[in-house]
Amino acid sequence: PVVVMVNEFGRETAMRAASQLGIGDCLSKPVNPARLLAAVAQALGLVTAEPASLPTLHGTPWPGAQRIAGALVLVVDDNVINQQVAREVLLGGGVHVELANNGMDAVRMVDAGRFDAVLMDIQMPEMDGYEATALIRARHPATQLPVIAMTAHAVAGFRENSLAMGMNDYVTKPIEPERLFAVLANWIGPLADDRRQAAPAPVTGTEPPPAAELTPAPGSSLPPAAGLTPVPGIDTGAALARLGGNRRLLTVLLDKFVEEFAATPQQLQDALDAGQVERAALLVHKVKGAAGNLSMGQLHGAADVLERVLRSAPAERDASLAGFTAAFETVLGAARAGADGGH
Repeated sequence: PVVVMVNEFGRETAMRAASQLGIGDCLSKPVNPARLLAAVAQALGLVTAEPASLPTLHGTPWPGAQRIAGALVLVVDDNVINQQVAREVLLGGGVHVELANNGMDAVRMVDAGRFDAVLMDIQMPEMDGYEATALIRARHPATQLPVIAMTAHAVAGFRENSLAMGMNDYVTKPIEPERLFAVLANWIGPLADDRRQAAPAPVTGTEPPPAAELTPAPGSSLPPAAGLTPVPGIDTGAALARLGGNRRLLTVLLDKFVEEFAATPQQLQDALDAGQVERAALLVHKVKGAAGNLSMGQLHGAADVLERVLRSAPAERDASLAGFTAAFETVLGAARAGADGGH
């Protein structure tokens, strides 16, 4: 029988293994009837998938993407939304990607594998990016393994701090593909033949969706692909551009945003009531990173302002807290509408 695999984020890994495992196609959740029909037809050989291309800037491949196609990059971040945005961008350039949820996992995976670069978040529970980098540097010098800091809080002096802690460079959140590929290409350079793995097929949001899928389910927060109009609090056009046009992944990530952050306002208020200002700032910082990568511009800006106030003058937080709460409620409503429509 024909085998069709279903997973949560994308079909790239399964499809790369299809020839060995006999997988006919792979579906990403949430699955709708049109995509299911298309997957079965493709698996039975009744239709063929169109080839995907490298992510582009004004019609040409992103600078740096072609130079590092086939590289193996470890993405370290405790937030699944940030992980998947970075993963989608890198896969779009033909780069192999593995994910780590925290610094401890990153150290273990670097010791067990052979990566060409590490993208390291700074603020993580259990072990932050600086501590993880110090442990990695004890065995892997900067000339052999580039560690690139990823942060949503790149203030003055951050680059110097990162270099002093053993990192090679940094990129900011929200992730900008052009900058990310340029930094990685600068540090990875031309890969030696014995380190270059067979490059995965470049993807931009996996395969082009069938025409029937371009109309979202009733109640979805995502407008039709043609003539995108802004959703309240979310620039879906910019978000899809960052995700290589992967509409299904954006829907999944909006679900994740609701799941992960719906309780944040109450958690934030509890932390402030208990005088736990640093914990409150970390909660806001986490929202800021995810909001930036999902092109929630107003929320990203409001979170940035509130985080700065909490760290510098927490007694004067009322106005910035109100702005953050209003922006958050707008975005959560839009994201929740998409989640309800998808299920």
